[in-house]
Amino acid sequence: ASAFALSLVGAVGCTIGAPSFEDTKKEFELTAAVNYLGNGGKFQNNSHELTVYYKDGSSVIDIKEETALQSGSVWLKLANSAFAGWYYADLGVDGKPVYASDADREQGKCSYDKTKKVTFPLTIKADENLYLVAAWKSNIEAKFYLADAVGANEQNKLLKSMSFGTSGKITVDNSLIDGFKENVAGTTTYVACYSDAACTTPITEIKDSDYETECKIYVKFIEGEWKVINNGADVVDMFKNGGGKYYFFKDIDCKGLTSSLTWAEIKPFTGTLRGNGFKVSSLEIGGTLTAYTSYALFGAIGGNAEISDIEFKDVYLGYTRVMGKLQGVSVYAFCYAAAGTASISNVKIDATFQSGAVSYIGTCDKYPSSLSFENVTVIVEYE
Repeated sequence: ASAFALSLVGAVGCTIGAPSFEDTKKEFELTAAVNYLGNGGKFQNNSHELTVYYKDGSSVIDIKEETALQSGSVWLKLANSAFAGWYYADLGVDGKPVYASDADREQGKCSYDKTKKVTFPLTIKADENLYLVAAWKSNIEAKFYLADAVGANEQNKLLKSMSFGTSGKITVDNSLIDGFKENVAGTTTYVACYSDAACTTPITEIKDSDYETECKIYVKFIEGEWKVINNGADVVDMFKNGGGKYYFFKDIDCKGLTSSLTWAEIKPFTGTLRGNGFKVSSLEIGGTLTAYTSYALFGAIGGNAEISDIEFKDVYLGYTRVMGKLQGVSVYAFCYAAAGTASISNVKIDATFQSGAVSYIGTCDKYPSSLSFENVTVIVEYE
């Protein structure tokens, strides 16, 4: 329990016992004092200093940005900053705080040792006189820059600047980017945010502990309308749709998907897949096989399909049952037919066939000369 009274320096009178504040101190034996120095921050009466008097053995109040008391509340604020705790002030030979100038004295800015943070709960003894200094951390200024030149938009164009409190964080997701997507001219698709200009480290959350006062975030957009692949479910949807434009910006692990991909759902691939050197792992395909029917990861590739710079690792090609006899069933690791002017380059598939399946290894054995294959590798194992 605490017995205390408040005195706001610079105020007319005081909060308790005015005008006979000294009589109040004597009556309640308030012989100890804690002098809270705002260090630039202001208390509710526009003062930079607050003195609280205590009785012997009382618990010292841990005043934060707003602290409720029995007789009301007291608050301390500094614009564009967050409170970061109390520290013991450096004292001179006279036992008073050391100020660099009169201006600092007026704002409660005195020197303090950053290793001497006040630990609460704290008990004060009779006749003690403590000086505590508020520490502050400036709000983080998050600046979002365009990572690459896109259409008429120049690289490193500032898209948005926003600040947030040091006790908070910013979640980087589509809803945030939608707020300033209009600052990117032309038809573009948002890919991801990165903590580095080279776009090697995606970032989904900005934490105050990672920055002092400013952080730079690099936002990657690509020209045109694309489906950006964020997870395994997006990979499954890609094979179910067949058409469209798909962009990878990270490795995707399909392990543990709640809905698997079945052979019947795979559509002929006629779209564009830009893998950008990333990897899809642990994709499983199953379901019913029908006699005298061919199946493949990409089905039949046709039209102006483009598949580039992608690796499928640990793909499992299985089945649950066969309609009719297994005779005539062909399961391909890549595609069972190809037509048109499709372009396939820098593709690697590492697949395992379920035991008992009649399988053809690799791509289809017949395709038109208009089809472009370059650096395509298929590795197959059997259970």
